[in-house]
Amino acid sequence: LVADDNVDAAEMLALVFEQLGCAVRAVHSGDAALEAVGAFQPDVVVLDIGMPGTDGFEVCRRVRAEPGGDHPCLVA
Repeated sequence: LVADDNVDAAEMLALVFEQLGCAVRAVHSGDAALEAVGAFQPDVVVLDIGMPGTDGFEVCRRVRAEPGGDHPCLVA
């Protein structure tokens, strides 16, 4: 999962991961990242820390607080 409010950056990074053979989704807000973590259950979440609204730090806190939240590797 790639979460970045910079749409171009998120889509480019997602494309790189796809070309490496990864199943990937790109989202553009912290709230969308939280929803996608629950639905997609990624092994790795690449987060933009400085997203407006629900920022990457808050996404990290909320993911870790959920049951099984210790599973995804969170990368800032």
